[in-house]
Amino acid sequence: MSLEHVLDILAERGLRINVGPDEKPSIVGPRDEVTDALREALAEYRQEIILRFKPKMVRRVALLRGGRDSEVERVLEECVSQGHHGRVRHWSQQSPGRMVAAEWLHKGHDGERWIRFLWIKWPKEASDEVVESAEIVA
Repeated sequence: MSLEHVLDILAERGLRINVGPDEKPSIVGPRDEVTDALREALAEYRQEIILRFKPKMVRRVALLRGGRDSEVERVLEECVSQGHHGRVRHWSQQSPGRMVAAEWLHKGHDGERWIRFLWIKWPKEASDEVVESAEIVA
């Protein structure tokens, strides 16, 4: 049975898949419609389900007012894709001598907040060093 067929069965029974930020899939809907055979079929496609239904992480590239822990002066770009390292480097080259950071939007039980995970300061002068670091700063 294909994943598409399993998803059609879910829909017919008023069920849907939910994948939380912790990447744990769950079935939402009337519990009496969930059978062992349906659970087994979903378990077979677990990884594909996680990839398809997990929430997309909103990310942004921001120009900082000062150093790596300073506030955001201006958001340069926002999207839900991967590959921000290259975009941060691009924007830092456009703003030499300024700190540019990548952040993702964390949606937790305590609300939403931006988590900074990468920052780069492109040199103003050719003799300056590129300052580049990556770590999670909550």
